[in-house]
Amino acid sequence: KQGEIAMGKYLPVVQVDAGYYGQGRDFDTLGGYAPLTYDRDQTNDYWMIGVSASWNLFDGGRAWYENEKSDLDAQRFGALIQEAHNTIGSGIRQALYSMEEAEQRMNVSGGALAAARENYTAEANRLKAGVSTMTALLDAQNRLVRAQVNQSNAILDYQLAQSELKFMMGGKKSW
Repeated sequence: KQGEIAMGKYLPVVQVDAGYYGQGRDFDTLGGYAPLTYDRDQTNDYWMIGVSASWNLFDGGRAWYENEKSDLDAQRFGALIQEAHNTIGSGIRQALYSMEEAEQRMNVSGGALAAARENYTAEANRLKAGVSTMTALLDAQNRLVRAQVNQSNAILDYQLAQSELKFMMGGKKSW
């Protein structure tokens, strides 16, 4: 729009004025010469229309530079739009990759959690049977807790990636 305005400054300016004018004179006395008398009251009604055009041919290049500036602004806005488009596209791809990676981690951590539970149960049974030590049971419990933490982190990362994807696609972040 600014470019069109700047380009319009190259064109001539045309002005049209129109008006209706009425003039009336009301004299109290009649006019006359010797034997004749006449009414001196007058009413003059007329229209007046005027057209003028001006064209500033030598403005020192101001209009040309304003036009160039608006063209550069339009290019800059186009680049900003393209940058936003690229940022959104890469954000969506990154969120999808993060979701896929977190989903794989959830599957792996689920298996690791099941193995850690089984190992802890076996160590607890060995300790009851007297074939294991408390240290081994504590190590098994430590592995179980780490497996639970890993699974919780994978679930959290998956939900964060889902939220980021929703945000990149125009929704609101839920975190």
